[in-house]
Amino acid sequence: PCILIFDSLKGDNRYDVVNILRQYLQVEWNLKKRDVEGERVFDRISMKGSMVNCPQQPNSSDCGIYVLQYVESFFLNPISDFTLPLVLPNWFTSKQAMSKRLSLSKLVMKL
Repeated sequence: PCILIFDSLKGDNRYDVVNILRQYLQVEWNLKKRDVEGERVFDRISMKGSMVNCPQQPNSSDCGIYVLQYVESFFLNPISDFTLPLVLPNWFTSKQAMSKRLSLSKLVMKL
């Protein structure tokens, strides 16, 4: 298992996010699984974390569009090799991401 951070703006606190997620997983395990499945440690060795080198948004307003595109690409074009660090700069084009806004608009109008 690993924690992958897909950040379309490469924020400053990206490594803090991995540590916070590890802490969260540790608390959840301790509360819900420890009594049944025993101890487990979520640290840098057992739960690696990495920032994915992925397509970046060109502005400060398309983060939601990029999140949706990351999710869609993750399911349509699954990552087969999780060797870290992951380098996916051409995972999708900016044109694909930008067309997401129009697709969503059409879907909403259809519904």
